[in-house]
Amino acid sequence: MDREVAAIADGCTKGGHNKSARAAYMRAAAYFTVALSSADGTKDPAGLLGPTFGEHRRCFDAYAELMDPPAGKGREAIPTELRQLLDSGDKQNFARFFEEGMQAAPRAQRQKWEWRA
Repeated sequence: MDREVAAIADGCTKGGHNKSARAAYMRAAAYFTVALSSADGTKDPAGLLGPTFGEHRRCFDAYAELMDPPAGKGREAIPTELRQLLDSGDKQNFARFFEEGMQAAPRAQRQKWEWRA
C-alpha cells in the first residue's frame, strides 16, 4: 500500500495537482512509518530498514516541499551518524544511538518523548 500511494503522489505531482500530491505523499510517508515499526517481524529486517526509511523520507520531503509555504527538505536535521546507521540496518547500534540521545536530553524533553499508554 505504501508504494502504491507513493506512486499516486508522484502521478499527481507530474499532473500538477499539488494539493492531492501533498496529501498522498503525507499518507505514503505514514504508511512507510508503520512499515518501519514492523520490520522486526520480517525475515530480513536489516535489509528493509534502510530502503524503507529512504522511501519514507522521500515522501515526507516531497510533502514538505508542497506545503504553502514550502517547509524545506530538513535532511540536515538528521545527524550523519543516524543516516549511516539507518543505511547499514545495524539495529543494535541504532537502538543505542537513541538510548544515548534520550539520556543526554534535558528531563523536560525526555518526558515529552516517553510513551504513555
